Amino acid sequence: MLALTQPAEAKIVYTKAHHRIGATQSYDLDLNKDGLVDFAIGERSSSQGGGDSWNELAISPVGGNAVEGAIACGFLGYYRCASALKPGTRVGPRQTFSSHSHQIMAQFGCSDGGCTTIGQWANVKNRYLGLKFHIGKAIHYGWARMSVSVQKLTITATLTGYAYETVPNKWITTGETKGPDVIKLEPGAL
Repeated sequence: MLALTQPAEAKIVYTKAHHRIGATQSYDLDLNKDGLVDFAIGERSSSQGGGDSWNELAISPVGGNAVEGAIACGFLGYYRCASALKPGTRVGPRQTFSSHSHQIMAQFGCSDGGCTTIGQWANVKNRYLGLKFHIGKAIHYGWARMSVSVQKLTITATLTGYAYETVPNKWITTGETKGPDVIKLEPGAL
């Protein structure tokens, strides 16, 4: 009975992870382990006639959830880009979130004019996605820590951990995993 009451008393739930996302792979992130996908993170590529080709890593919020960062980006400028937050950044109310269905993290593309890389996630280590998601009708905030490598048309990402605040509408700080109000979950613990 005591084990069942701990999450209600907790303030932060942290899950250590090691999920590699490579070519044409994706990962469904369920922050609070309720069996519902909150965010899908995936890599995809395309080649078109005339020498145009691109590869990208993107995050897609599911079910009305959202990602911090809403700047226009992409080769045509009509996509949204997810922010690559530094450790110690507060995620919560009054931040700018986008629920756009496809938000670029990193993109590498080539056309007749040459090749270019865009997105804040290109070649970063231990940066954070700021996440806004629902548990029932309540809004909660969380983060996911990732490292991303862009080597021409090869993008590889590694998800190394994620956490969320159990108190609705309360800030969480990226990288925060320790303290008296933290519960750590290992994969498969539930």
